[in-house]
Amino acid sequence: RRKSRMADLSIGFLGAGRMGTALAKGFLDAKLVEAPKLSASDVYPGARDAFAKETGGNSFETNVQVVENAKVIFLSTKPDQVGDVLQGVKDKITKDHLLVSICAGVTIATLEQHLNDGSKVVRVMPNTPALVGAGASGFALGKACSPADGELVAKLLGSCGVALAVKESLLDAVTGVSGSGPAYGFLTIEALSDGGVAAGLPR
Repeated sequence: RRKSRMADLSIGFLGAGRMGTALAKGFLDAKLVEAPKLSASDVYPGARDAFAKETGGNSFETNVQVVENAKVIFLSTKPDQVGDVLQGVKDKITKDHLLVSICAGVTIATLEQHLNDGSKVVRVMPNTPALVGAGASGFALGKACSPADGELVAKLLGSCGVALAVKESLLDAVTGVSGSGPAYGFLTIEALSDGGVAAGLPR
């Protein structure tokens, strides 16, 4: 049954930005989904075109089209757009869908509030190293999710690095450490480089 679910997997992205596109490419590289079963929507035509070019997937102008063409839906908009986006698709999301949010700071309760009762949601905190397949993601399941939903999310996110299930109460800490931490690591490296240059080393 698990193999069948992976074989039938269709994945959509509400928001076709860099992170959504990187995740889609990770899923493709891991052979978890086929390009024709990928889809994304975005308000910016350039983002839609880039997604289609980089993944070979489908791009749509509306979020409803994505929900109608995929069963696993990644919510990858800006956090302040979540309410409007979910209100626009809530009547299209069924109990067969799995909504996976990568919007920082948006709680499971907020996601469920904007959807019909029984909707399955997962809150994820990825990080930018996922853009190069070296990410570290923490995720928490909503009350309607099954263990199989958790296994599926772990397998998908694991294709772009490592993924660990955590209590939702810990996700804010995950955001601060693994979500934001790499940026400080890069800043430290840059400062060391600048110091070396100041001491006479060639950059």
